[in-house]
Amino acid sequence: MRKTYLVIIGLLAVMFWTGAAQASTSIVTGGFNEDEVLAAPSGSITRAVDANYAAWAENGYMASNGTVTAGLPVSGSFISATGDGITYRFQPYIADNALRMGNGDPSFGTMMVVPGKYSTLYILDTSGSTFGVLSSNITLNFASGPSSTYASALFAPDWYHTYTSSQVALGGLQRIVLSNNSINGDGAIDFQLYESVLNLTSADLGRTLVSVTFNNVAGSGATSVYDIEVVPLPPTVLLLGSGLLGLGGLRFWRKRS
Repeated sequence: MRKTYLVIIGLLAVMFWTGAAQASTSIVTGGFNEDEVLAAPSGSITRAVDANYAAWAENGYMASNGTVTAGLPVSGSFISATGDGITYRFQPYIADNALRMGNGDPSFGTMMVVPGKYSTLYILDTSGSTFGVLSSNITLNFASGPSSTYASALFAPDWYHTYTSSQVALGGLQRIVLSNNSINGDGAIDFQLYESVLNLTSADLGRTLVSVTFNNVAGSGATSVYDIEVVPLPPTVLLLGSGLLGLGGLRFWRKRS
């Protein structure tokens, strides 16, 4: 009976943990420097995604040749197409919503995050005018001790690369050509957002992360980062799991006494 009781407790803890792991949380608190999204129905931007040629648009944006129907979601959020269950969230489309590096912006940038101890970061990004895969170093800055740099860890192909990869977070998107405010210019719906997954090394686990720095190190185009998500284990689940296991241990101890 004692073994059965402990097994049930263990299964309950796993069930609670699995349920919690399905929800992601954005930890970005600042660092955006450009607005790259044309808000519906007739918004403006501060910088193009690529070399001042084209930009993202929200569904419902009124272009010169029609209404955007394959743009960024009105809600500003979407579930990653990679299948890992991560929900990405854009900043408001009427404000700075991208950390843009290169091609008219600084070659590096830092995002402030909610201080915390994380094991995996999920990063939403893309690049423009690169004609290939643009990689960037990712440097993690902690509350104490040295920073850690992960070389070429940001996966950011050109948004029109039609890169068929398990790291495409959202594809089949339209863009707006700024010169004539038209959708795509060529009728294509092939623009994409990508997901970079950064697993922290054992040396960085347990350290309190406070910011993330990206350094555009390859190619001549621009790199844009839009969100950083994590999958935390809620404190309530930790407390519940500890409580259940504690009760199990107490019952086990009493029976042995």
